[in-house]
Amino acid sequence: MKRYLSIALGLLYLAALVVSLAMLVKPGSAVFHWRTTIPAGEWTNEGRVYVWPLEINDRVFDPDSLRVLEDGRTLEAATPDYVRAAGDGIFALEDGSRVLFAPTGGQDPASGGHTYTAILRPRLVTSNNGGRLLIALLAAGAAALALGPWEFSRRVRAWLNAPALEGQAAPGAQLRAALANTALAAFFYVFMEWVFFITRPSFMDMLTLGGKVRVLLVSGLAAALVAVPAVLILALAERLLSPRLPGVRRYALHLPAAAVLACLGLVLLDNFTYTLFRFGVVTAQGPLRAVYALVFAGLFVAFARWLAAPAPQRAERWRAGAALGLGTLSLALGLLSFQPAGQETAQAGQQAGRRPNIILISTDGLNASHMSAYGYERDTTPNIRRLMDESLAAMNNFSNASSSTGSDIAILTGKLPFQTRVLYPPDTLRGSDMYQHLPGILKRAGYRTVSLGVQYFVDANYVNMQNAFDAVNCQVNPHNDAAEWLTRLGYADEVFLAENIYDRISQRLFHIFYLRDMENPYLQVTAPLSASIDDARRMSCLLEDLDIAQETGQPLFAHVHMMGTHGPEFYPSRQVFSAGQEQTASWMTDFYDDVILDFDTMIGRLVDYLRQEGQLDETLLILYTDHGQRYTTHDRLPLIFRFPAGEYTGEIHENTQNLDIGPTVLDYLGIPQPEWMGGDSLLRPVDPDRLILGGLTIKQELVDEEWVVPVEKRQPPFYQFSHMSVLQCQNYYLLELDTLELEEGQIAGHTAPCPEESLASREEVLSRAAEQLNAWGFPVVVP
Repeated sequence: MKRYLSIALGLLYLAALVVSLAMLVKPGSAVFHWRTTIPAGEWTNEGRVYVWPLEINDRVFDPDSLRVLEDGRTLEAATPDYVRAAGDGIFALEDGSRVLFAPTGGQDPASGGHTYTAILRPRLVTSNNGGRLLIALLAAGAAALALGPWEFSRRVRAWLNAPALEGQAAPGAQLRAALANTALAAFFYVFMEWVFFITRPSFMDMLTLGGKVRVLLVSGLAAALVAVPAVLILALAERLLSPRLPGVRRYALHLPAAAVLACLGLVLLDNFTYTLFRFGVVTAQGPLRAVYALVFAGLFVAFARWLAAPAPQRAERWRAGAALGLGTLSLALGLLSFQPAGQETAQAGQQAGRRPNIILISTDGLNASHMSAYGYERDTTPNIRRLMDESLAAMNNFSNASSSTGSDIAILTGKLPFQTRVLYPPDTLRGSDMYQHLPGILKRAGYRTVSLGVQYFVDANYVNMQNAFDAVNCQVNPHNDAAEWLTRLGYADEVFLAENIYDRISQRLFHIFYLRDMENPYLQVTAPLSASIDDARRMSCLLEDLDIAQETGQPLFAHVHMMGTHGPEFYPSRQVFSAGQEQTASWMTDFYDDVILDFDTMIGRLVDYLRQEGQLDETLLILYTDHGQRYTTHDRLPLIFRFPAGEYTGEIHENTQNLDIGPTVLDYLGIPQPEWMGGDSLLRPVDPDRLILGGLTIKQELVDEEWVVPVEKRQPPFYQFSHMSVLQCQNYYLLELDTLELEEGQIAGHTAPCPEESLASREEVLSRAAEQLNAWGFPVVVP
């Protein structure tokens, strides 16, 4: 009887392990949800709205997770007032106890034969709780190895104390050695990657030496805590299999350490060959990918054999002591680093009054002066020109940064680069800036958020934007609740390093095993020939995301950055304005106009798709660009809002900025603009005399085939910044920060010049710019 009970307990334990892992990785899985059919006799009619009392224990279930399905299709969530006012295929939760739902088409749900289902998720089912349960189960498993009940305990103790097989250590000694080796391998892996990051421009440049050491040790401890439980799980499996497969004992416990070292060997080999010879995993195609896979397999086998070989007792004691010492020191530093984030980092969820799909789409370096939609003599944008007839268009719009990274992060955070200190790689967001952003607000309002851009240069993950996008560059975002939880506890740098390490090895492994192609971000911005292919892939992913939104009923927010117009060379899909020519120089106008025509064609196809699918009048489509051609901030840029059903049409001639995009979106949705978000809603009158500020740098260099601002050029007092741009009406100024030299000029093609008497003088512009820079921590003294 005890034997069968032990087997049952073992199976229950393994099932609990699987559940904890599922909670950790995917707490939103449908298997965890509580579902109930809403009986027709239990809802009451209140005009256009039907009410069902939700009788749940809110200590057990999370009311905010409520979803209502109509005939299996998810209804959109909205506010109670909006459901009553404009109810049609939407629902809301009122006072935490009443479900209001408006049937699609306003039809009586009973007469229409509709079935309604409510879905709720238990509060306990979270990624954090999954991690806690996993740790508890592993601890219980470890305790069971020593103190387990009945026959299981006796057999395990007998196994641990069993005599060694010929040429092998005793099982207990093997387990201790495997635990020590795995922990040391994890620390060593993190150490080598840490060396890689501190010897090149990276997010750690601005950390003190003590901060860098802390990141190393705490990240190493985290890696060890991930790898070591694998040894304990294999110990349980080995206990079951070794009597039937004697050879298992020799290698099983050493597989985690061998895998860690094989991954490190692959990364080091790739770094070495790519640095010296410019070939590596990312350049391997076809059969060469399989060669790297064989190299990885060979490393894995070699390390497994090396680790399984008996070692002198003195060496084993040294390894165990080193692992214990590193773990203790790292744990102490981790506890000292514990610093929960304050409430200022939080973003309260806001329920939108309306929730159309939102597509925020750009192409790189597009000047309005080369668009027929803005009066250019060549018809480079016929589709956008027609779209403008039913849109709200800013005629004098400008960027807040001269680079893609700085501009797009300014749009998404609603903060200027001088505030976030994010202008150019390797800059990253820090502190509350990691959480305060437009996609986070929309995510909390029920949107599914995706980002489609260029890895490294336009990549929300690379700049450490937390809890922002559900998917990045056509892949489900690896960011999860556990990472956000650790970040909020004060371990942002450690989490960011861990995610970078994971990305570096996972991309290589997926590539060499033909699971997913590895992208080379340098080639995407320096080899425009591939831009059209990459842009087509981004558009394909966008259309798939729109299909998902239509199927699930969850609105989509998509931030899309195309690259076809990125210079200095252009490769149009067809030569119209450059017909019969060869590209013999940089920035050739005829070729530039042709790639603008390509972008316009892509927008035309997107609009046609939305119209055919009946989504155009349910979509807020925003066209913009990141900066001017040749990385300027004082050239007029396109900014076009096509609102659902053609609302808010016309032209805005007052100066606008990309920073106004976020406030305009929130204003349209009925969500209040948070205090930390700059810019103004363009649905309201705009101050024509306001100053528009931007950040520029001329400090970037090509380092190891990556464009970065090197650490030696990111020093006080102005760090990565070289200039500040100041625009007012038709005037622009470029302030050189080191010398305070002020270049000034007139904006070409400005459509609404201001009277001279309303403009600030040169001295006033310099004074106001200096005052603002000082407020942001940049010391400027005006002579």
